[in-house]
Amino acid sequence: MQAIETFGPYEIEANEPAEGPVQHSIARRALGEEMVRPCRLRRLNLRYAEDPETQMRLMEEARLVIGLRHPGIIATHDYGMIDDELYLEDELVEGTTLAELLKRYSPLDQGVAVLMCCRLAEVLTYVHTARNPSGRPLNLIHRNLVPRHVHITLHGETKLSGFGMAHFRGRLMRTSLGSVRDTVGYVSPEDVQGQPLTRRSDLFGLGIMLFEMVTGRVPFQAANVAEARDRVVRGEHPMARSLRPDLSPRVADLIEHLLQPRPDDRPATAAEVWEKLWQLWRSVGQPRDETWLRSVVAAIVRG
Repeated sequence: MQAIETFGPYEIEANEPAEGPVQHSIARRALGEEMVRPCRLRRLNLRYAEDPETQMRLMEEARLVIGLRHPGIIATHDYGMIDDELYLEDELVEGTTLAELLKRYSPLDQGVAVLMCCRLAEVLTYVHTARNPSGRPLNLIHRNLVPRHVHITLHGETKLSGFGMAHFRGRLMRTSLGSVRDTVGYVSPEDVQGQPLTRRSDLFGLGIMLFEMVTGRVPFQAANVAEARDRVVRGEHPMARSLRPDLSPRVADLIEHLLQPRPDDRPATAAEVWEKLWQLWRSVGQPRDETWLRSVVAAIVRG
């Protein structure tokens, strides 16, 4: 594909629809003679963030994300400034998102859903215990577990993005390099009420996604934003098995455990949830679950 523009060492192949002031692009970076790296660029013109404090937070997010190294996280290879634009160079993942998968194949087979959530729980285990190079805990909470931030590769791998709204050492990293729009129905009760977030807040988000995968709808559907948030706070939602009678009772029980309104009533850690999901997949899953994922992702990519 021929470049439509250049940006520093990058050749821009295509620009995606803008998300606020951030420009997303498919690009390639020259690494040496006849060597290029495909990538996805996020660019922010600092005219949209002129004050020094905002610029410092943007760079802090970039340093945070580039320090996360896990095969289940969309990697950030580089960041910096070119002219008056801050950029992040992300790994280019060939595949689709959970949002697109659910549009076409919802609800998912419970084995596929449990397998994907098991992988996400493994990623959250890493995120929640991540440390900086000096060994200091990052105390990181993702906070933004929504289907568009879950990616499935052509090989059937599951990867997580969307760290632009993370809580980092107790501070909300609500920066312009990430989406600043809460998705109604995907936030935890403590987030809705402005209370301190914990790792269990992410487990609530994982419960929402597992519910949606196996039933085809989010648990806290409502006519408007205020009603949706009220239902989240009260934990008011239909039982998963009322919408999916063939759902394993053990899967339904785990969903209820994850969706408890009080954080202390949820599982303690992502590692605990990972273990439960792994055991569940061994009972409700099939080896063909991964084959199915690879085949449908390939079909989506082919269009």
